[in-house]
Amino acid sequence: RAYGIAARAAVDRLPTRHLVVRHRFSVEFGYAYVETARRAILDVDAEIVKEDFSDTVRFQIDVPHHQITALKKRLADLTAGSARIQPEDP
Repeated sequence: RAYGIAARAAVDRLPTRHLVVRHRFSVEFGYAYVETARRAILDVDAEIVKEDFSDTVRFQIDVPHHQITALKKRLADLTAGSARIQPEDP
């Protein structure tokens, strides 16, 4: 019984983190949209994990699950429908 009380007290003192389910996507678009796309991604608490600049710009991003639909719509709107968004989850 004493062990249970001590264990519960220890667990109660532990720091906690809010778990956010994230999904990885790649987004490809033209150079003209780099800054607006970057802002849109960061505005929904998504994280750009890799950037590739070649003929086009390609970002790998981790997106909170609850923001996927909104971000896809926002990127499509910002790029006049030219952004290519592909899931990269296994």
